[in-house]
Amino acid sequence: MKKLTKKYSVQLAGLLLLLTLLPVSCIKDDYAAKEKATVQVTFTTRTLSDETIAGDDLAANERMQTLRVIVAKGSKILYNEYYTKDDFARYANGQRYKTVTFSELVTEDEEDRTFDFYAIANEVGTGYNDWENVSVQTLENREITQPFSSNSLIPQTAKKTITVQIPQDGGGIQEEKMQLEFVVAKVSLSFSNQTGEAQTLSDVKIVGAKPDKGFLFNDEDNETIYIPDGVKYSDVEWAREVITAGTEMEPTIFNYSPVYLFPGQNPSLDSGYKLTATLNTSDSRELKMPSITGLDRGQELKINIRLYKEAVDTQINLTWEVVDWQPSNNIVPPFN
Repeated sequence: MKKLTKKYSVQLAGLLLLLTLLPVSCIKDDYAAKEKATVQVTFTTRTLSDETIAGDDLAANERMQTLRVIVAKGSKILYNEYYTKDDFARYANGQRYKTVTFSELVTEDEEDRTFDFYAIANEVGTGYNDWENVSVQTLENREITQPFSSNSLIPQTAKKTITVQIPQDGGGIQEEKMQLEFVVAKVSLSFSNQTGEAQTLSDVKIVGAKPDKGFLFNDEDNETIYIPDGVKYSDVEWAREVITAGTEMEPTIFNYSPVYLFPGQNPSLDSGYKLTATLNTSDSRELKMPSITGLDRGQELKINIRLYKEAVDTQINLTWEVVDWQPSNNIVPPFN
């Protein structure tokens, strides 16, 4: 048997050491390429403009009652979690929120750190019941056709693409926030009767302002009114009502039930919304709102109509404004 010289012994030892280190290096590189991250996301409903207003001052059907959170990577769904209001916490103002921690989000490499987060509140209001097995493609393209009333749970949604930070700062948990938005707009209508006589209002409608469907999700920045193809428009209508007598000093104020509309902008309404009404079965009026040609999700059109006497004739004064969705209450601003 041939003996190795010292020179060759050293070379062999070095080679063995190199072979020993190579697998470890490969494993380490592979592990680094698929680092696991933890992301903690807090989901809230719309932020109320007045922080002193309790979250439950929203109408009961507008509050977040349930929440589904879906996390996807491309077309693959990684998480699909469901929560009820018993799982929610509250801020000091009563606003409901849910914080969810997603651990072991694996990032493949430096260019592949983004995950899509979807949130759906009050999913029963959408008319669909396939949420446990829904696909990403369905989420992205889902249309809602189910109409809403004051007794319907109003869905809220949000989508956000989150880029995972590697390495993660602080305690190793990346904190994010997602605020949900109503999938519809809202129209509130109030009448103030100052005529001293009971007034019957019928055929109250906004002509051609009601789309028949809308998307479940908007774009991430909510900057565009997304309208599905083939939308048809009809009239927004309210039931016949008798508004009891009131005076200038003590008007009778009547609040109709709110109407919920899918986002829309009817091309035929480029000159503005028109509200029509019939007083006491024979006196038809048309009131124009030239600055209003469409509504987006999360907006509220507040319409106030004042009926008053001028000489012997009943006159109508119309005021309106588009605002962010406001808490529900029975206080009507003064009619000026």
